[in-house]
Parts: sequence; C-alpha cells; structure tokens
Amino acid sequence: MTSAEILKEYEDLFARSQAYNPAQSQAGFEKDYGEATNYNKDLIDQRAAVVGEMQSLPAQLRAQYATSGIRNPLEQEALIAQRRGIQTADLNRITDFLAARGSKYEDVLGKYLQGYLADQSAAERAAENAWRMYQDAMAQDQYREQMELERQKLARSGSGGIDLSGILEAFLGGGEVKDTRSPQQKVMDAINDIKQLRQTQNIEKDMNTYHKRIMSEARGLGLNLDPSALWVWLGNTNKAGPFTPILFK
Repeated sequence: MTSAEILKEYEDLFARSQAYNPAQSQAGFEKDYGEATNYNKDLIDQRAAVVGEMQSLPAQLRAQYATSGIRNPLEQEALIAQRRGIQTADLNRITDFLAARGSKYEDVLGKYLQGYLADQSAAERAAENAWRMYQDAMAQDQYREQMELERQKLARSGSGGIDLSGILEAFLGGGEVKDTRSPQQKVMDAINDIKQLRQTQNIEKDMNTYHKRIMSEARGLGLNLDPSALWVWLGNTNKAGPFTPILFK
C-alpha cells in the first residue's frame, strides 16, 4: 500500500473509532430494554394496587364489622392486622420481584457495556496501528527521496553514478513484494552493496556518509551496531589487529 492509501485507511479507522459514544449507547440500550419489558409496568401496577388496598382496608373492615357479629374492638383490630399482614407479604413479594429484575438488568447492561467498550478499544487500537503504519510509510518515502537526491548529487559531481538505490533496497526492500528479511540481514545486505560498489567505483570520500547512514538506519530497525566494527565490515582497515570485530552488540 502507498502512504496515501494508508492515510485514507487511517482516516476511516479514526472516524470509526470516534463514532463510539458509551453514554449515548447506554441510553439507547436502556430505552430498548425498557420498551421490551414495558418498563416493569406489570409489577409496578400490582404494587400500586396492593398499596391502595392496604390504605383502604382498615376503614372497609371496620364498616363491615359494625354490622356483623364481631363487636369487640380488640378482636376487630386483630383481624384487621391479620389482613394487613397478608397484604404486606404480597407487597414484599412484588418488591422483591422488582429488585430481582433490576439486578438482572444491571447485569445485562454491564455485559453490554463491557462488550461495547471492548469494541471501542479495538477500534482505537486499529486507528493507532494505522497511524503508525502511515508514519512508517512516510519515513520510507522521505528516505527514498533523500537517497535519490544524494544519488543525483553524486552523479552530477562525477562520482560515476553510484547506485544508492541498491543500498536503499537493502534496508527497505523494493516494490510491492513483502520484505521478510530480518533487520540484521538488511544491514548485512547494505554492507555488501557498499563493498561491491567500492570494487567498481571510487567512493572512498563518501565512506563516512555511508557509515553514518547505516548506523542511523540500523537504529531505526532497532539494532545497536558497534561503529568501529561497522567501519571494518565496510572494508576498511582494522587498526586493532587482523581479526573481524563483532558488529551487532
């Protein structure tokens, strides 16, 4: 993919990640859940009816007892309390049902929000990864442009038209083919490219530039090179003695 295509993908993923709104989603879920359960209207109506009966029951029973054989006030109040106890049990039962539904709703809502937030986090990570890919692509584009400018500059200066594109390929790979080489192999390929150029073209005055470029690109690949060892690996004399120093720290 080109950097422009990666940027477009990032913009789409970023817009998608920003579309998540947990508060709005929760409000919509609550509305849908409430409509599906009719907002517990069945139990609320039952509880209201029981409360109404409890409030009117004493007066109704006293009026009935006034024309019945139960004339003893203490006996009347005991019967009223007995009936109130039955109504209280009904009220408690309905209240427990409402509480159980509320607890179940909280559990369902919690699981829904957990999944929603997980999707939001995944979308944000996808956007962040796309942004990093875009930055990497831009860095590669800039590197290619810089290397091309250096190639043109060296060609104009009469250096024999050194093929810097080969060094570039050693680090980044070319075309649309996926580069599966390890970072260490990329460095070794770049070193070999420069050594081959030294055999056919006069690039001695540019060796410091190539040395710095490889050190810089190796750091970008997450590698730590020994500068003195790299100088020797590029084909220069090892002042420490006739041995090949360790390149990768």
